[in-house]
Amino acid sequence: MEKRLIVLLIALMAAVVSGCVVVPTTDSSYVSPCQTLSNRMALMPINVASATGSHDSSTGMGSLLLLPATALVSGVVVGVNNLYNMGEERISCKA
Repeated sequence: MEKRLIVLLIALMAAVVSGCVVVPTTDSSYVSPCQTLSNRMALMPINVASATGSHDSSTGMGSLLLLPATALVSGVVVGVNNLYNMGEERISCKA
């Protein structure tokens, strides 16, 4: 049982290190229409293998699971953040 858990953890770590992930980043190109501080975010894909100096291929099974999972979580974070900022701009521009 312990041996299977260790093998599973090693496989999971290898998938994370060799995969492509999607992370939220600040969108500096957006300019707010009413001169409020803009904290809009966008999604940015990152190849973890090249970022860590690894030359492994990122076409494994881990990539097939890791990319959609990180895109979903990061997409929710970006969506909620941008919705909040749109509401803040709408309220600030009326005043």
